[in-house]
Parts: sequence; C-alpha cells; structure tokens
Amino acid sequence: MNAKQIKKLRQKVKHIQVGWMHSVLPPEEIDKVNVDNIQEVIPDQKHVFANGRLNLSFMTDKFVMKWLKKCPEIETYEELMYYAQHKKLPSKGTD
Repeated sequence: MNAKQIKKLRQKVKHIQVGWMHSVLPPEEIDKVNVDNIQEVIPDQKHVFANGRLNLSFMTDKFVMKWLKKCPEIETYEELMYYAQHKKLPSKGTD
C-alpha cells in the first residue's frame, strides 16, 4: 500500500475504536467517549501473551490497521465484526 492509502486508513482507526467503546460502555457513559479522547480510554497494553504466543491486544491502533489493510472497505466497528465472523483475517491466525 502506498502512503496515501495508509493515511486514509489511519483516519478510520479512531472512529472504529469509538464504535467499539460505545458497544462496551453502559448508556450513561457513552457521551464521555469521542474521537478526541479515545486514546485516553483505550488500555495502554498493546500485546497479550496467550497460548504460548504474543498477540496484539484487541482494538489497539495496530490491531485495527492490520484489519483495514486486509479489508480497506471497512468503515465501522460493526463491519469489522462482520468480517471477523465471515472471513479469515489476521487475528484468526491466518497471517
């Protein structure tokens, strides 16, 4: 991918992360999370050690970019979860 395409994908990352946080948080907390403060809300831990392997943590910047590079048409968190259930993507172990 060239730099222009990567730049467009990076702009989608925070919007997808906000969609994920809205799906996790209770209704009264949703208004407190937006694109401007998403980095403060998402955990700092970037990797998780599980099953004898070091994996990317769920919904970190790098995790989302890995998905977007495989499927650049993804725009929302719901679309990302659809692809996760119906296609073989990086976090499914098919690097």
